[in-house]
Amino acid sequence: EAKLIVSIMSPPRFALLRSLITPPSKIPRASHPHVARITSGGAAKRPRPTASSICPVMYPRCLSSRSREGDTASTAAAVPPMDRQELFQSLGLVAFDEDEIRRAVHAVCVHRGRAADGVRDGRDRGDAVPALDAAALRAYLTRRYLSEAEDAAAAVGGNAPPDVGGAQRYAAARAPRMLAALRRPDVDPSAPANIVPEEAVQQIVHLARSVHTSRVYPVAGSMLLTGASVGVLGPVMPFFVELVGLTPTEFGMVIGAFGAAKLIGNVPAAVLVERHGRKPYLVHSLSFIAIGSAGMGLATGLDQLLLCRLATGLGVSALTTAATLTVADLSTPLNRAVTMAPVMAAFAAGTALGPAIGGLLADAVGVRETFYVVGASYLCLSGLNHVLLTETRRPLRLYVPPAVADEGPDGGPDAPAQRTVLRAFSDALAQWGPLWAEPRVRNVLAMNGLYWVSIAGSQMTVLPLLLTDPDGLALTAAGVGQMYMGMSMVQVFGNQAAARVVDSCGRTPAIVGGCSLISIGMVGVPASCCAGDMTWLAVALGTWALGGTLLSTAPVAYLTDVVGDESRAQALALLRTTGDVGYLSGAVLSGLVAEWAGMEMSMQAGAGMLAVSAGWFGLRQTLDQRARESLLKKKG
Repeated sequence: EAKLIVSIMSPPRFALLRSLITPPSKIPRASHPHVARITSGGAAKRPRPTASSICPVMYPRCLSSRSREGDTASTAAAVPPMDRQELFQSLGLVAFDEDEIRRAVHAVCVHRGRAADGVRDGRDRGDAVPALDAAALRAYLTRRYLSEAEDAAAAVGGNAPPDVGGAQRYAAARAPRMLAALRRPDVDPSAPANIVPEEAVQQIVHLARSVHTSRVYPVAGSMLLTGASVGVLGPVMPFFVELVGLTPTEFGMVIGAFGAAKLIGNVPAAVLVERHGRKPYLVHSLSFIAIGSAGMGLATGLDQLLLCRLATGLGVSALTTAATLTVADLSTPLNRAVTMAPVMAAFAAGTALGPAIGGLLADAVGVRETFYVVGASYLCLSGLNHVLLTETRRPLRLYVPPAVADEGPDGGPDAPAQRTVLRAFSDALAQWGPLWAEPRVRNVLAMNGLYWVSIAGSQMTVLPLLLTDPDGLALTAAGVGQMYMGMSMVQVFGNQAAARVVDSCGRTPAIVGGCSLISIGMVGVPASCCAGDMTWLAVALGTWALGGTLLSTAPVAYLTDVVGDESRAQALALLRTTGDVGYLSGAVLSGLVAEWAGMEMSMQAGAGMLAVSAGWFGLRQTLDQRARESLLKKKG
């Protein structure tokens, strides 16, 4: 037995035995003098026995030869795909129509094995089959990077030699990820790492049409909680007005102060969100809203209420700017309304849940204490946003000059790093003139302003007073909460369908149809309240909410389609500014009309103005479209 043990434990047999029981990744290169002599240049340079060669049953994964093609395929399969935002940017896609996508793919196509000669379009030899592979993508990205670097140097009057090494490193790091993003998910990972151009086109169209759920749903969850916090205050405000002793005109001023704060904060918010990114303002803006909401519970007069509403409006301005640009970053013209729909639906769901909670809280803990609870909820939401949300802003170019490389999480905008916020503010205002000069932009801005005049006056100011009027329905806080919850539920369940209508039927029909439905609902609410008919009141409020669902995405989608990426932030800021002007003026004017002619007359006036505005917008859009078509025919 001793001889047998000594024989087994002899150095050659010991190394062989250990290779049988040790995984391949754990076998050391030179753990014994005999093995070291074989592997380090001894007389007999035989290959060291591996576990797979000795025991193929135990290690079947090691049977296949590590061929070059197998290594390439497995490596390509392990590479995470490029984010679709970066993919679209790398291909230079803007309009996302099929012709543009085909041109972008065609610019990358090469003959197989000819990538070293540069990017070719595949038309110089009819017998060759153009294909996309990693080498082609490296050549394409290198060329684009160097071209943008030359343009940036020429813009500042420089004449520095091109950084070919930096361009090649940039392309080498991104080409495998770009190739993985262009492969269809159902393709076998072990297949050759080449993509037929038509398959790449189909994959890009699929990505451009589908919703980026992993990035959109966290934003939607944040807006769900925000909407719940906003909805809590809906049924409480009429009783708070009575508690503080405000007149309808003063209540309109409190509502209008919120719009005034947003009007002041929209331009700085757009500049700062573009400068520092979306996430910081999705987090820190909620602190301002928390201070304003909790401060209202401590307010005892009109001046204190106005100050708290100003703080809340500034926070909401930054929050809505960041949320809108986040969704715009994650969407394309092919899926913009559908991408916005989950966010809008989540906010509507929150506002549906909030009034019920607000009514119960007001009856259980009191009116002022409800404001304290809302303020604390905003602080908690700020912490959740910090943990769950990610930055979506990307630079406008592949090449980012070193002077701006540290401005933001992705390289910053195109402006120099030394540009001040005041300079950025003046530059942003300078963009408003050209935007307003564009007829399509001007029409939707005017329509949006008139829409908010009507909504702020009728829905925000007159409707809660009408529902709690002691001489009318005289609803309690819980009853008002149920009414607002019903309106929000219509928006929740109708948001996806409304988004599809906006994308399929067009933005203009959706805007006109939405305004018409809201006008019909506004006419029906006062009549139902006077008659005390709760059934017809529910029908009128449901029609009102359905129209609001169409208008929750249509104006933003319309404006995002007609402006370029570089003007998107300021175009959306201008849209919100016109809405805030309407919000401010509508709340004050409706309070004055309600105090002078009655709440029913104030709401009827808002309905008539909105109906006339919808007709004007539809007519202007039709005339402008015919004028553009006539001009194109003359040029043709």
